[in-house]
Amino acid sequence: MKTSRIYLFMLMAMVMSFGMIACGNDDDKSNPEGGGGAVNIVGVWRLVSVNGSTDLQYEAKRRYSFNSDHTYLLEDQKNDNRTWRKRNGGTYVFGNNKIILTRTGYYSGSDYYRYDTPIVEPAEVVSMSDKTFTISDGKNTLVFERESYNDSAKNNNGGTNGGSDGGSGNTSIVGVWRLTDINGNTDLQYEAKRRYTFSRDQTYLLEDQKNDNMNWRRRNTGTYEVRDNKITLTRTGYYSGEYLYWYDSPIVETVDIASQSQNSFVIKLTEYSYGQPVEYSMTFVRESYDGGGSGGDALPDSIRG
Repeated sequence: MKTSRIYLFMLMAMVMSFGMIACGNDDDKSNPEGGGGAVNIVGVWRLVSVNGSTDLQYEAKRRYSFNSDHTYLLEDQKNDNRTWRKRNGGTYVFGNNKIILTRTGYYSGSDYYRYDTPIVEPAEVVSMSDKTFTISDGKNTLVFERESYNDSAKNNNGGTNGGSDGGSGNTSIVGVWRLTDINGNTDLQYEAKRRYTFSRDQTYLLEDQKNDNMNWRRRNTGTYEVRDNKITLTRTGYYSGEYLYWYDSPIVETVDIASQSQNSFVIKLTEYSYGQPVEYSMTFVRESYDGGGSGGDALPDSIRG
């Protein structure tokens, strides 16, 4: 019995590391869900001033492309002052008067390189209209103007340059996936009975099963990226009852995909116990191909773009 309890404790510790526990008494919460305004952010936005100065030099001449699938691309202008160079990309969340970028990689020439650890860059949205928006990162105030309403995600079937490819290899992860075993143990208890909904717009929703073993409870939500046999989750908020609370600092979690087929996938991750690495494996099976849009209504309308 003692061995069984220790093993269960280890499993639950591992589950927590993959962002599966998000309790209602979390101390790192901000206000409940709210909008960044009703303005659609999807499109191309060019930086026009920094702290009131319009004399932008070198790499300050930049623009962002925000897509409906929650991917973004950052470019800077070349010396000819006409053409653009790709710099970095990743996923974004817009809402609650914030814009949160999760930078997952950068470009060197035409080649894209993924960061080992994604970089989260939150900023406050000071003001926004259909043509301009102003943000503050705590040090600088930046004003952007809209160049176009173009949504490149609709043109390349899921993800802009630097964003997600929507799957590992040719298998799409979009759909509903239920956790079935941890290190081969199928006797899942309490909050280990979980499932993810990965949506086409790069958002996800995590749920756990209620005591009736039939219905599901929403736990947390955010954006995801699948690339190079890895899944990166950017957890932006959690649920307490029906209310969504935003984290002041989003949480980024990356795990390896050990194997994947149309109906199941296995992830691997490593925990450290007393300084020693311990490997864990989690198996998910597909419940449906329906990814919906925005993680089964996991995010406010303002985030969906």
